[in-house]
Amino acid sequence: MNTTIPGQTTPTLDEILLPITNEQDDDLSPFEFNDSPEKDFSPDPGDLLDITDFFKADVTVMKLIYLQDRMDEINDLYHKELDHLNRWKEQRTAILQRQYNFFNRSLENWLAVSNRKSANLPHGNLIFRKQPPHVDILNEDTVLKTGLFVRIKRLPDMAAILKHYKATGEIPDGCDIIEPEPKFSIKLTPGKEHANVRAQDPNH
Repeated sequence: MNTTIPGQTTPTLDEILLPITNEQDDDLSPFEFNDSPEKDFSPDPGDLLDITDFFKADVTVMKLIYLQDRMDEINDLYHKELDHLNRWKEQRTAILQRQYNFFNRSLENWLAVSNRKSANLPHGNLIFRKQPPHVDILNEDTVLKTGLFVRIKRLPDMAAILKHYKATGEIPDGCDIIEPEPKFSIKLTPGKEHANVRAQDPNH
């Protein structure tokens, strides 16, 4: 059965296999972005590949493995570069933050020893603001045992509603039961050799 959309072009089996079986170095290096072999193939969400037998289905699964490996490489590179940038940022800002804190504490000390609550300067205002009191829980169990200072949040019990529906078929007032369509999933099997797949195709 042809599952292609009329008017849409889909890649041939050779084009699917090309990025899997070619010999070119396709590794990504930091700050070095290579054009991917499938750069000219950007299917629309409605496009479908014409899969007619188990072999083509398995080759398509191999394509998924290849694409997943490529995405994993990109994600790995991204996280490595991100970690590097985060360490650089933390080291640089830590130095500046220590300097900032030094000058900030010096101004705070000057305002305190001057017995002032505020000071209006050409480049900024200094002020001691009154802070509202806040509660510091030292032992949560002790507080809860009194029963006086406990806040209870009422929420619908989703599990109980679903259990009631499964047992009786009745949907309680004020809610609905959503039964989604079966969800398609693929469990890829990486780590296999796919270089000689062409020879396995009886039609190739």
